[in-house]
Amino acid sequence: TIWFVRNQVRFNNKIIPWENAVGLISSNVSLSGNLTKFTYHSSMRDFSILKKFMITVHPPRAPIIKEVLWQPPPSDWWKCNTDGAFNSVTASCGGVFRNHHADFVVAFAEKVDFQSSFVAELCGVMRAIELANAHNWLNLWIETDSSLAVMAFKSNSMVPWTTGLRI
Repeated sequence: TIWFVRNQVRFNNKIIPWENAVGLISSNVSLSGNLTKFTYHSSMRDFSILKKFMITVHPPRAPIIKEVLWQPPPSDWWKCNTDGAFNSVTASCGGVFRNHHADFVVAFAEKVDFQSSFVAELCGVMRAIELANAHNWLNLWIETDSSLAVMAFKSNSMVPWTTGLRI
């Protein structure tokens, strides 16, 4: 569209206002976007751009949906479900504690200074242990979706030395 507008001025001596050029670009993007069957990448940035151009989004298919039922811990136990996350900018971890009645007890969420999802997951588990210790909860059941974090407790040589974590 930019070349088209430029060539109209250069070769046909026809001036197209910039507002019309922007409208042409917007309608062409919207038309081509709505004709495609491709899926968008799951980022809010991509989603908001597509929505500004009024493009119908095709989200990616869910890989495998697996039902997981949460069970409360035994009597006199506390269960903490932890998670960690990392993107190119920041890492964080969090967890939710519940008692044997499945009542919410306490939760945490915090930014961590490490640049990997594995270490963010480890930090979530370690923070859960620290909180349980601070509350004198001796019977702690931790659930995490990170099999690497679980394996780190079996072999502490997996823990990166730069983290300072001691397992």
